[in-house]
Amino acid sequence: MILSLYRPLKYQGMNLLALLMTLTLFSGIFLSINQWLAYQRQSAVKIYQDLQAISIAHNQQQRLFMGLSCQTHIEQNQLIFHLNCQENKVTVRYPTGETNL
Repeated sequence: MILSLYRPLKYQGMNLLALLMTLTLFSGIFLSINQWLAYQRQSAVKIYQDLQAISIAHNQQQRLFMGLSCQTHIEQNQLIFHLNCQENKVTVRYPTGETNL
């Protein structure tokens, strides 16, 4: 009776090779997602700085239209934007690029 209740397990534990393959697969997926997220963050920063630069350039054009002088640099969100105004053209230089308006 006791022997009939005891059955050897059909499934044994995970062997070392299967464990290493699982860890390798998980690491590869994790690193790929991490790299993609870093690219997304970098892209978001670039888009945000472009939007700030366009806003600053538009503001400087409005200043020129009102007869005020053009500023040479503006600090916004710990970033310095360098401005160059010539007639109706405003150029804004910032860490990730340049915008002309």
